[in-house]
Amino acid sequence: MAPDTSLAFNRANGNAVEVGDLDAGFDDVRVSLAVTHGQLTVTPLAGPAGTVPTVTGNGTATVELVGRADHIDYILRSLVYAPSSGYTGADALTVLIDDLGHNGFDGAKTASAVVDLLVG
Repeated sequence: MAPDTSLAFNRANGNAVEVGDLDAGFDDVRVSLAVTHGQLTVTPLAGPAGTVPTVTGNGTATVELVGRADHIDYILRSLVYAPSSGYTGADALTVLIDDLGHNGFDGAKTASAVVDLLVG
């Protein structure tokens, strides 16, 4: 990607970030997104507290979403990465999901993935 431009992660661009947890059901999961040399933004869902995922750190290098996996997945359709002003080089988007131990066996489970990014 060119310096000082943004990158949208979505199905239309063929780079959608999607999460899921088969046994979470309607229980909350936590998704953490992080980059080193830029900012991440999402468009939160509107609605009363407790019915939509919470979004913290929006517009920073680390964004955390807590809520139902299907709602978080919907929010991630709006994920945008913007490199720090003037930055060129490698970066990486790290995605971590934690089921918070609500369902399944043997307590909380996590999974992670890394998307390599090249600016410049």
